[in-house]
Amino acid sequence: IYILQLNVAGFERYDLSTLERVIVGAAPVTPELVAELSRRIAVQVVNAYGASETAGLVTWMPPDASVEQRTQTSGTPMPGFEIKIVDAGRRQVEPGTTGEIAVRGGSIMKGYFRDEEQTAKVLDNDGWWYSGDLGRIDTDGFLTIEGRQKEMYIRGGFNVYPAEVEAVLQKHPAILMSAVIGVPDPVLGEKGRAFVVLREGSHLTADQVREFCRSRIADYKLPDQVVFRASLPLSGLGKVQKSRLVEES
Repeated sequence: IYILQLNVAGFERYDLSTLERVIVGAAPVTPELVAELSRRIAVQVVNAYGASETAGLVTWMPPDASVEQRTQTSGTPMPGFEIKIVDAGRRQVEPGTTGEIAVRGGSIMKGYFRDEEQTAKVLDNDGWWYSGDLGRIDTDGFLTIEGRQKEMYIRGGFNVYPAEVEAVLQKHPAILMSAVIGVPDPVLGEKGRAFVVLREGSHLTADQVREFCRSRIADYKLPDQVVFRASLPLSGLGKVQKSRLVEES
């Protein structure tokens, strides 16, 4: 939503002087977007994390957070919440290690309506909800979102997190929006396919996109395919609906 708003023609002519704070979340957010919001709207940007299952936000940005923490993390747990990062066996990992985000607190849902099987998959007997989101927590307790566990794909035996590739693509000045998914490959198991929406008046080739990424991420993370589109399917919250992109592929 913010990306699209910031690129509306004549954005600066709108009077946003009464706006005090904006919240970013629902999907991994690039530091560049947070910085651009701060610069162009001159407003406090709160990068936070939450979900429907938590009945709202579970992290918030402390008032004394540094610029780096505000732009690159989703803050720290709010009072009443605990957050930990776990591995595939649901064992807590060391600070700085990427894993699944687990949350415990008073507003966590009791379960999915009439779906005991799905409820049992995400809630344990100690009250922890396992989100399916990937993230890491640093030694100061700040959470960084890495993407969705189910969106990760394995290319030739190497794990690739689409959010990391998308963050690189968003750094290109000609790219407005992007989304990366894994698609089946008979040799490597899966390959990366990047869907790219260019800014108005911009022109890029697939080779140029890949070359831009080459010096910024490992070779196995480079998108094998680049598909240019006029737009991407969005949910009501402005999140890219990757399930639709997978169906189209």
